[in-house]
Amino acid sequence: MNNKSTVIIAAIIVVLLVAVGGLYVSGVFNFSTTSKTQSNSLQSTPTERAPNVVSSQVVSKAFGKSWTMTAGASGSSLNASTYLSGNTGIPLISQAAVSPEVAPMDVSVSPFSIFNVGNNVSYNTYQAGIFVPPQEGFAIVSFAHSRDSSTPGYVVSTITEQISSHFQGKSSYNSSRIHFDSGVMDGSTYIFLAIHGINVFGESSIGMGAWNLEGLLANYSAYTILIIYYVPSYSNFTNFTTILTDQVAQLKAPQTPAEPSVMASASQISSISGLSYKTQSAIALNLNDTKKLLHEYLDLTGSGSAISSTNYTMLNNTIGEVTGIAAKELVSGGISGSRSNITAFAVIGFSNSSAPKTLFDLISTTGNTAGAHFTTYNGWHFGFNTTVEYTGNYVYNNTNGNYTYVKHIFANMSVGIAVNGSYMVILESTQSNSVFTMGMFEQFLNDESTLL
Repeated sequence: MNNKSTVIIAAIIVVLLVAVGGLYVSGVFNFSTTSKTQSNSLQSTPTERAPNVVSSQVVSKAFGKSWTMTAGASGSSLNASTYLSGNTGIPLISQAAVSPEVAPMDVSVSPFSIFNVGNNVSYNTYQAGIFVPPQEGFAIVSFAHSRDSSTPGYVVSTITEQISSHFQGKSSYNSSRIHFDSGVMDGSTYIFLAIHGINVFGESSIGMGAWNLEGLLANYSAYTILIIYYVPSYSNFTNFTTILTDQVAQLKAPQTPAEPSVMASASQISSISGLSYKTQSAIALNLNDTKKLLHEYLDLTGSGSAISSTNYTMLNNTIGEVTGIAAKELVSGGISGSRSNITAFAVIGFSNSSAPKTLFDLISTTGNTAGAHFTTYNGWHFGFNTTVEYTGNYVYNNTNGNYTYVKHIFANMSVGIAVNGSYMVILESTQSNSVFTMGMFEQFLNDESTLL
């Protein structure tokens, strides 16, 4: 289903990818354990999805005013560089320029993303919460657990060394633009970096329109803790250490969020396709007041200016009604990305049934859906299409001494999108020597019907 989207379709897809983007950005997580005490619904609360992230009350006490956790995510198989960039499966803003005093390059969300800690440093699980104040801005409080207990300390010490080198090895530095501190609290080594005067569209500026990008990174036991703050008003680093103390306390008795029960298993996909699939990665995200998150995203990225008031209302009534998203990536026949068969799908929960149907109708009627087949099956409205992906190489001709480009079939890619009640399902399957057919997609929808 090759959708060459209008502005509004593009906005919808972007927002959906923001929510499920960790599936491809982070590698995200395997659900290896479940907890009977945790809710497994896409309608559960952000706190239930990230049960060990500090509460809204803790963030409100530290930063002032009344903050609310509007999104909670949990995951694993997370690369350290991705985690430190702030993209813990829920990236929200575009790049913001960093003062040359610190580094002559851009930073995406987190002040720590400019530092190199190596691509081989990874975590097995993480939890993250997004908090918003009554006005503009947001904060992220997150932590990641490593099987290698030395990883968190290595990450913090490596970045501390890189930061302090800009300040002649000092452990503290404060100017009108830059604030840096490092220390130890409750057995947790931390570093703090704040950059004042960041314009919401990325330019450095002081005065009206300038925001503050602040972050604290710490290690405790086998955990790395990351706190990010992007708000017009400045917050002192002691407020971050206050949150750090409470976050450490939360990690002394961790809980494991349950896998959402709406997700079909690898064995079910294997039975449908005839291939032996295993779960490579997955993500779960629960949201509250998604309208506010949507507005923050559009405002901070400048996307809102390209959307009419009519379409803005439509986004509120569709994307603004999302309550939760779960996604999986399944692999058969090799490592993801190397001629293996890959099937990925997401289940998106809404607060009502009209929101997903409106999105489905918009996609099916507005975009370029040439070749896609739209129909109904067992209560589902769905669209499905299969295309052939090609690769090629140049072959030398001994007779004329010329090279001829020879095209080969690389894989068959099938895409399906379906809605039923308050749920939307999106599936993409790329198979090297077989095809995920529409009949298989219908079997998949049949299995999903028993889970919703």
